[in-house]
Amino acid sequence: MNKKKSITIKFFVTVLLSTILGGIVGVITMRIQRGHKLDFSTIFNGFKFIAPYLLIAYTVIAFICALYILSRARSMAKTVDPEDYDSIDIIMEKLEKILSITNFTMIISFFLFTATSHGATLVKSNFPLFIASMVAFVFTLTWIVVLQSKAVNIIKQFNEEKEGEVLDLKFKDVWIKSCDEAEKYQIYKAGYHAFSEANIVCIILWIIAHMSCMAQGANFMSAVFVFIIWATLNISYIIHSKDKIEVE
Repeated sequence: MNKKKSITIKFFVTVLLSTILGGIVGVITMRIQRGHKLDFSTIFNGFKFIAPYLLIAYTVIAFICALYILSRARSMAKTVDPEDYDSIDIIMEKLEKILSITNFTMIISFFLFTATSHGATLVKSNFPLFIASMVAFVFTLTWIVVLQSKAVNIIKQFNEEKEGEVLDLKFKDVWIKSCDEAEKYQIYKAGYHAFSEANIVCIILWIIAHMSCMAQGANFMSAVFVFIIWATLNISYIIHSKDKIEVE
């Protein structure tokens, strides 16, 4: 009973604090709206101007780092004793680093590509730089796929039960089916944490979009995009939570 009371108290305290925070945000928004509008155009224009340089530099650095880690993993995989599980764990950690680098690189590259394209008018006087940044973007997508494929092949070398090819559109489904129960549990657990944290991020983004629309006269589409992502996230969760789990 005490535990139930504690949870109830925490709930109402959270609601109260959220209400107070919402009031503070509302007051700040109204004051900004009545006063002068914040001007971030200079910062945004400056970032769009350096985006091509960032895209090229990040592509080169990320590629060199990922390639170095992959070469170390491949050299270890060629000479490792199949019974030396400690060394195999080290190889797996290196391969996980490669997959992490490639995933983050794809996200960052898409963002910088958008910033570069949006700021095309700023670099039109330096057309070769603009072309170089576009080539860097295409190169990034290429080496990401190649290195991921190489990493997956090394993983399959030590786990013969693993199936799937990176270039296959159904790779994720095939790969998960070939995982054992412990690996599936880890994947599903990570997926649930990602879902929960994404909901928190959507709330934060909605607050920012709401304040921008009220105080800065921002485009309402920012709130629409947040709604689409938020709704898709939860609808997908509801649908797939009813899927039947196949027990082998």
